[in-house]
Amino acid sequence: MANGNGKITLSFTPAQYRRLLNMVYLGNMVMGAADNYKEDAYNEVESVVFSKVKAIGREKYAEYIEEYGGFLPTKDFEDCGILKVLENYDDEAFWSELVRRLALIDVSKFADVKNPDIMYSAIIQRTEQYEDFFEENDLTKIKVEGMPPMDESIETFRSMLVGELEADDDLFDEDDGEE
Repeated sequence: MANGNGKITLSFTPAQYRRLLNMVYLGNMVMGAADNYKEDAYNEVESVVFSKVKAIGREKYAEYIEEYGGFLPTKDFEDCGILKVLENYDDEAFWSELVRRLALIDVSKFADVKNPDIMYSAIIQRTEQYEDFFEENDLTKIKVEGMPPMDESIETFRSMLVGELEADDDLFDEDDGEE
């Protein structure tokens, strides 16, 4: 409902507001990939939403940054497991897009069909085949034609063992008794 100053006022339970924090954070991250992303406008919305964390006793989730002119999510917020959610989303999106594109390439090369129902069926079938293949093999059996081998002068690859981010139960906190 709009009030006298042209702003909209919404009411949330603490659990709903906690979910809203997650949605706004993730939404802003995903919107950042859009070609027409209006960074300042979306950051302003994120700042407004995060400016109210004190109302649910989660002051540690947002910090006012003078140079920014608004509130930003803190590391404490990110450490509650939201980055793991984003990582899982990215992983799912990667595999989904990979199998979709590979299926489209194959069907467009090998299917000379004018009937859209048959084309659709062929794409679905090929997508399922790629899903099964990658479920069994991951990326280990992939070879890119025309890609030169790695330079043998590279002596050492170093890797870091990165532990799984432990999600804090607070990410999906339902402690207000809401079902």
